[in-house]
Amino acid sequence: MANSKKSIGTLLKASLIILLVGAVVFGVGTALTAWSHKESNFTAQQFTEANAPIEAFSIDVTTRNVDIKYADEFKVDYYNYDQSAIAVSFSGGELIVKEEVTKLPFPWFNLNWDWLKKIDKEKTTVYIYLPESIANRSKITAKTGNISVSDINFSQGFDIVSETGNVTLKNIAAAETVNLVSATGNVTLNNIAVTETVNLEFKTGNIKIDGLTSKAFKLKSQTGNFDGKNITAETVAVEVTTGSISADTMTADTVAFKTTTGKISFENLTARITDASTKTGSIDGKFTGAKSEYDITVSTTVGSSNVSNQTVGQGKSIKVKVTTGKITLNFA
Repeated sequence: MANSKKSIGTLLKASLIILLVGAVVFGVGTALTAWSHKESNFTAQQFTEANAPIEAFSIDVTTRNVDIKYADEFKVDYYNYDQSAIAVSFSGGELIVKEEVTKLPFPWFNLNWDWLKKIDKEKTTVYIYLPESIANRSKITAKTGNISVSDINFSQGFDIVSETGNVTLKNIAAAETVNLVSATGNVTLNNIAVTETVNLEFKTGNIKIDGLTSKAFKLKSQTGNFDGKNITAETVAVEVTTGSISADTMTADTVAFKTTTGKISFENLTARITDASTKTGSIDGKFTGAKSEYDITVSTTVGSSNVSNQTVGQGKSIKVKVTTGKITLNFA
């Protein structure tokens, strides 16, 4: 009798599991059906504003990417469709772009379904065309979505704040400071020229740079890898809590690399003062100068170093500290 009751209980549990799985499958199917795209749903839109001095951007998208690039005159091109509508307005020098997304049938499916859209990328991207030179300081704020800015000269600087999404800057010039803050997302910078300082601050994401000139370059990241090439600045400071630092062809008066957990590696480094440290990870670097040019101070708690401390008094110094890891330094 006891075995019979136990069997009935097992069958009831199995039936409930089957019903639950069925409900989930039904819900997903319904949600995806509601999210399906038809060619006839897409309507091309364009926003223009004559003599518009762009001072700031406010961009709020959920499933859209935003691409900002050079053009002879200001305009915004985008598509609206059943599941997503873009509203564009311009007031007091601020360009406002906001996406309204149709909710899916069940709240737990109301996520970013961009990866499910097997449609032309052009129709899910908002394109913003700006004159080559922007007179006033600009700001881009994105809650969710990728941001791309290319071929623009800023008479002043600009600020980008991205909560979730990738940021790409290419062929950008700015006369004042550039600030980029990202909570979650990867950042790519190519051919950037800034008269003053470039400040980058990240929580989670990888940073890749190829071609950057500025008075000062500062990067602080909690989790992610830094890969920087062809960077020229008076001062360079790169700090990564968890992740690696990699640099190739960097020229600066002072360079500071710091990680808590992660490897530091560099090649073709030209600097008067270099300070590199990590708690857990190796440091592997190559300098453009001869070893005899530098005062060298190396320190390892658990690990080894291929160079010894030395003082030559020529005004150049290298300081490398590792708690657990190996130090390998090479010279021209």
